[in-house]
Amino acid sequence: MVGGVYHLPALQNQQRIVMSLRIWTVCLALVAWPVHAQEYRMPVEEPQNFVLEEALATMIQGAAEQMTGIPISDMTANAPDLFSLPEALVNSYGFDQGAFLVDVDIEGVKTRLAAAEIPLWTGPRPELLLWATEERGLERVMVGLEPHPVVDGILAAGERFALPIRRPLMDLEDTLGLSPAEIWGGFTGAIERASDRYGAEYVVVVGDRPDRQSLRFWLVQSGQEIVSREVPGDTPEMRVDALMRELLAYARSVQMTVPDPVRSEGPVMAPTEGVATQLPGRLQIVITYTDSVRLMALLDHVEADPMRARVRAIRLSDNMATIDLQTDLSLEAADRLISSFGQVTFVSPLSYALN
Repeated sequence: MVGGVYHLPALQNQQRIVMSLRIWTVCLALVAWPVHAQEYRMPVEEPQNFVLEEALATMIQGAAEQMTGIPISDMTANAPDLFSLPEALVNSYGFDQGAFLVDVDIEGVKTRLAAAEIPLWTGPRPELLLWATEERGLERVMVGLEPHPVVDGILAAGERFALPIRRPLMDLEDTLGLSPAEIWGGFTGAIERASDRYGAEYVVVVGDRPDRQSLRFWLVQSGQEIVSREVPGDTPEMRVDALMRELLAYARSVQMTVPDPVRSEGPVMAPTEGVATQLPGRLQIVITYTDSVRLMALLDHVEADPMRARVRAIRLSDNMATIDLQTDLSLEAADRLISSFGQVTFVSPLSYALN
């Protein structure tokens, strides 16, 4: 073992690893693409129920799903041995601060996919803005930021396949700007106007119908005719799976029209949770907090001058807020803006703790 990392062939000597596996919770480290190796990480929660080979297989399969946008079940339908001997696709593995890290041989994965005639999903991927409604008996209501099995499942599936999906703020402006009646009535203009606030070119609206065991969805693209379909599913998981197949097919059909600010041979991968990122005209900041009222006050402070910065989307989980800002501010200027709120502790670039 060197520096806490196990190198093959020492892999074969490790029969059990003290960690808990949660399938499809693989996160990508921020590494430039294309590369010959890519680091993936998985949280360690219960250190008693895990087999190393299963973990490695899950990591490899997760990488393949992000590289192709195709579910593992589809990839292995005609190639059941596609991911056999997963250790052959791993350069090294180790542990770091409660996470299991695997250095995946990306070129090796590509070779296996090519041998099975499974295409890579190359080029940029469109970002989808997600609005959600639910049919409850005879009533149709907007879904806010509260936990919801279908919405949460869609967001998780977006990370699984590296398809960017974000939610609106669902604040008063959004509530007044778009109603379930306008959505279910097919009023495209109302959806586009509400989405203009977020600079969204591609919009998906879902209408969950749990009593009917189905899910209706609308795909809205500026200047294009609205697409409306319905997919079946007895459970929220089944409805999410059916919807994601539609969304992935749609995303592939529009990817050539998406601006590509950075040339890349591979897909745009999801950032590691808790790590801030920067794209042209956009910043992503991470705030840990304990008081939601103070968090909202911080957002008001940031948006005090909308010409400098506007909140495009916010994602909340476990007292951590990941905030997308529409801004042309430099990292230094954005840091000054956020730090000027007071009682904000700097953690790392664009990552803060709200006291």
